[in-house]
Amino acid sequence: MVSGGQASPSWQPQQQDSRLEVLRGCTSFACLGAAHALPHSPGERFNFPHFFILGFGKSATMSLAAYLGAHPQAVNPTPKEPWFFTRHGDCIHPNSSALWGCDQQAQQRYLVGTLHLDVVVASGLTRAAFEASPDYILASAAVVAGIWRELPWLKVVVSMRDPISQKMSAIVHWGAAALMYVVNSLYDRHPPSPFCAQFENLTANPAAVLADLKRFVGLDPALAPGELPRVNIRKSKYRADGWPMKRREYEHILSLA
Repeated sequence: MVSGGQASPSWQPQQQDSRLEVLRGCTSFACLGAAHALPHSPGERFNFPHFFILGFGKSATMSLAAYLGAHPQAVNPTPKEPWFFTRHGDCIHPNSSALWGCDQQAQQRYLVGTLHLDVVVASGLTRAAFEASPDYILASAAVVAGIWRELPWLKVVVSMRDPISQKMSAIVHWGAAALMYVVNSLYDRHPPSPFCAQFENLTANPAAVLADLKRFVGLDPALAPGELPRVNIRKSKYRADGWPMKRREYEHILSLA
């Protein structure tokens, strides 16, 4: 395992190098850090990666990702939910004394294959790379601290929902075994000043919330899609009519409330 904080002399920036020139050869988080230490050049609009979308189940996280992903200034990740820092990046070392840090080859696959660094560089940093792995919201403090250490410039969008409404929706779409998400540690686990998209506000006044969201991530509002899509992978992939809630399930939720 190679920590993302280690440097490699092959890409050490020279005094005359631009941020874009350094990014062009990056295959690690350490290289990204070196590139972002350099000033922006004229015309560059975004960092790389620029923002993450996090959130709790049934809180419109996928709809927000689809909305921003349809913006011509955004670069969609492949896949949209890579779970790199929690599942697939070999960043966590359980039962080991090794420090937190992602595998070197995994970093390269993530930056180039998932976040499409080549596309962003080709645009001259006029397009924004992002990803939307909701489970980062429940990651351990060590993982969140690691993400913040590797990508301190990252903008974070958090999608939330009233917990009772969220749980009811989860049962309707996932069945009675849906996970109970813990929301009281949200602000202890994420970098300062995330953008918080409250589901109830989003459904009541989507235009205002989406306008604030576009300003936060820096995407041109004039180029944005017309409306927020309704995206639900469980319904579109598994069962179109969802999972009707049973009376005993509804009464159980009320008893908990």
